[in-house]
Amino acid sequence: MRAPAEFLLEQPGALQPFFQPIISVADGRIFGYEALARLRVGDEQRSLGAFFSSADRTREEKLNLDRRLRSLSLQRAREANISERLFLNIHPSWISARYAEELDFPTLQIIDETGFPAEQVVIEIIEEEIRHEDFDLLNRLLDRYRERGMKIAIDDFSYPNFDRLISLRPDFVKVDIRLIRKSVESAEYRRLIRYIGEFSQELGVAVLFEGVETLVELENSIEAGGSLVQGFFFSEAREDFQAPDVHQGRIRLGLNNITYRAMLKSESTLRIEDSMNRYLALVIAREQVFVRSNLDEALSRIAAFLPPQCFRAFICDGLGIQRSSNFTRTSGDQFKFYPEYRGKNWAWRPYFFPNVVRMRAVQRGVVSNRYVDFETRRHTLTFSYPLGSDLYIFLDFDAEH
Repeated sequence: MRAPAEFLLEQPGALQPFFQPIISVADGRIFGYEALARLRVGDEQRSLGAFFSSADRTREEKLNLDRRLRSLSLQRAREANISERLFLNIHPSWISARYAEELDFPTLQIIDETGFPAEQVVIEIIEEEIRHEDFDLLNRLLDRYRERGMKIAIDDFSYPNFDRLISLRPDFVKVDIRLIRKSVESAEYRRLIRYIGEFSQELGVAVLFEGVETLVELENSIEAGGSLVQGFFFSEAREDFQAPDVHQGRIRLGLNNITYRAMLKSESTLRIEDSMNRYLALVIAREQVFVRSNLDEALSRIAAFLPPQCFRAFICDGLGIQRSSNFTRTSGDQFKFYPEYRGKNWAWRPYFFPNVVRMRAVQRGVVSNRYVDFETRRHTLTFSYPLGSDLYIFLDFDAEH
């Protein structure tokens, strides 16, 4: 078989656009399609991803082939009269090179020729090819698309490059597939993709998790703030467009599982809060704990009755200043005082002020969200309880299980 580039140039019909659906989490319907290049050889279709990434192919070869793909994709979408968005991949270096030559953009010309609505087009630019020094130029070039009502997506986004979200102001960000894979087995990566989702949402950028292949990956994507998902769990790329609601059942299943777990977690938190509030109130009354006289003595009386999952106790005021020693459970299941912690300020801890505000509002103890304690590296829940006189006891519980 001849080289793909030569074959395609001689056999125009061999290049075929395929379309992979992008699903909206909000309603489970198809939001759009990513156009992908396929080489038809008899009854077989082959991906052309290797062609576009090959260093052996010239920029002109790649440009010509890609423009043909864009033209065919827009023609097919116009003929099918789809109402969904069409995502088209464009390399940033190609846009910059074109700008250096002339100001007309082939994609805009193709859109005008095919009659496909420009406002339904999303331009995907590959994140790893964007150089920091090109931000200003690239933004000016992307503005040409924005002026026509088109949207911008950053493809293959990875976590070291948050500044690109701020500088390029995309409408969508497609998160690197490798983070999805790692998130299935790692709580740390689940928190990382959740942070990417939260950061993007704060900027008004919709998060699209691509490469979703399993129900677990779908659920992790949704929990991380993904409003759009794409991958083989729903469909491979196909020649034809699909019924808009064909994937609603899978989205509904993922959302139902997430809702069920969230309800169990909330109920568990409420049970912890309720039982610890009743328990501490009973212990403090029974032991006649007077916290204003001697805080370490008060802690020692309370700690004697704490469950084994509690590994640390201390008392702070409402500004975050620690007023007692640390009372820490040792390997022999005994508590030991660490007075050197007196005077430290824990107001910077993410749970501190939310817990204090809630305690003041409801006049009872509350439980924090789970987090990793920076000293012990344990997965931790902190229960806080008001002691009066603007003093609060903080009990750190092992949340590994």
